[in-house]
Amino acid sequence: MLRALLLLAAFLLLRVEGQAPNNIPSNGIQLYLPYDNKIIPDYSMMYARQLYDVDKNNNANNINGALWCQSANNVTNIGVWYYPNGTEVPLFDKSFVDPSAPSPLFSKRFSGQIALARRDGLSGYEGLYKCIIPDENGVNQTLVVGAYTDTGYNNNDGPDADPTMQFSLLSTSRLATPPVFSLSFNVSDGPPTTVSCSVNGNGISTELSRVIVNGPRSVTRVT
Repeated sequence: MLRALLLLAAFLLLRVEGQAPNNIPSNGIQLYLPYDNKIIPDYSMMYARQLYDVDKNNNANNINGALWCQSANNVTNIGVWYYPNGTEVPLFDKSFVDPSAPSPLFSKRFSGQIALARRDGLSGYEGLYKCIIPDENGVNQTLVVGAYTDTGYNNNDGPDADPTMQFSLLSTSRLATPPVFSLSFNVSDGPPTTVSCSVNGNGISTELSRVIVNGPRSVTRVT
């Protein structure tokens, strides 16, 4: 009976805490945001409600809602996170939900990845967070993400777009009857901002990645 209760308690703790993701890249490095289940580009913006120290949205794979800096260099004790002021985010080797974890953020290492977890508000700690992690060749690489309070994010995330937009493009050719091209696309919020496009009924795809440069300014990169 006691063994069954202990197993149940461990299961419930895992459900709350979540576990490390298993999507380590086969080469290079990447930033993974489980709350949105996205690999986010370098210099992306994120807000506090996307960053946690538990499995906040009860995703299918029970992944902890921290921001994960991942590398194809699949060894333990890898990577370092830095606050915007350049000081190291403290490492923590106990459970994500242990009450002694540092606040407002702490980092936790796993094989091939290091988590940036939030257990308190980001007010006073907004800005560019940097992860330095070695790639599969042992060469240190740097990834940067801008983390803000919800208000700070909304003030700096660039112009808002209507979810559905339609444009018409007219040829400027003077040698023939100008054909009319119809371009339409759907916009989803970012980062990254995914855009589905259609030209004359033929679907094409692209991606707009909202990234930040040197603080609160933001730019939109098209790929």
